[in-house]
Amino acid sequence: LPTGGFAHSGGIEAAMQLGLFRSAMDEQELVRRFILAAARSTLRLQGAFALAAHDMVYNTGSGDQRRVVPDLIDHWDALDARLHAHLVANAVACRASTQQGTALSRVLAYWLPSLLLEGLPPKLPRAGHMATVFGLAGGLMGLPRGVMLQALVHCTVRDATSAAVRLNLLGPLAAVGFQASVMRELLADLSAAQAAPPGLEAAAGCAPLVECAHAAHDLLEARLFVT
Repeated sequence: LPTGGFAHSGGIEAAMQLGLFRSAMDEQELVRRFILAAARSTLRLQGAFALAAHDMVYNTGSGDQRRVVPDLIDHWDALDARLHAHLVANAVACRASTQQGTALSRVLAYWLPSLLLEGLPPKLPRAGHMATVFGLAGGLMGLPRGVMLQALVHCTVRDATSAAVRLNLLGPLAAVGFQASVMRELLADLSAAQAAPPGLEAAAGCAPLVECAHAAHDLLEARLFVT
């Protein structure tokens, strides 16, 4: 998706400069653990909000038919504000989320004429967080909940893996199999999230080391990535 995801490292660059990948353990294994933790945290927190946004325009209980929640924009705005409250303490992660969400909103506006449903407002959000915009886009395109959730996690893993390649932590050829192996390891997490979706009350990040490293990005003297 043209959302500028490759401009963000997801904490990989800060973690590298902080020495989190320097150990007696294999460097690639440390990177793999970091990306797995980041993806699981995304699934636990932002995945819940993506599902809630998706369900505003997609009804899984009536033959997978799309439908529209009354006052869609108001409900979506409240959902996005609630996610913002979770992310705002980490200025770097919050900025990355809003920049990518706003970029995806522009793409969605371009696709809008072919996605309009009866009862849908003529204008959709032009800014917001990545997860809430992503979930809304998935619902508008008629993607099942599981497919949308897997796509969100895939984007997280792909962007972090790409950052690791550009930081010379992974080779470009090895990265293909690396990303595939990480996604395979996340299949159980995705299945669990689909079988028993985490409610918004239980939504929370689960990778404090990743969050701390990501938050330190603005303190780096030399930076390749925006965040």
